[in-house]
Amino acid sequence: MTLKETILAATALTGELYETLAESPPDSCQDLLEKRGQAMSAFQAVHQTATETDREACQAQLQDLREIDQLLQQRADASFTVAKDQLRANVGTTPNYAGAYNETPTIACVDRKA
Repeated sequence: MTLKETILAATALTGELYETLAESPPDSCQDLLEKRGQAMSAFQAVHQTATETDREACQAQLQDLREIDQLLQQRADASFTVAKDQLRANVGTTPNYAGAYNETPTIACVDRKA
């Protein structure tokens, strides 16, 4: 595959993952994550061996990949924040972990004589 082909493949899978993540929970995207990971690995391998001329010729495609990847990162962060908040609501943990670690823990013990 050429550099341009690997960039386009990675961009397409990143866009598909971006759209899927908008409609589905993160844990349902595992197969697509693996496919995107393989496409990104292929892109990285070809990019490392590409000539400077090839890289310069693909600047527009690289910019498209960079932009959709940033959007995906933002959507993933938002999805995981929602999942984290839902988990906290169901489990009942405190959202301020730093404050929780700074408090003196209460000591619980069992009275064996009772």
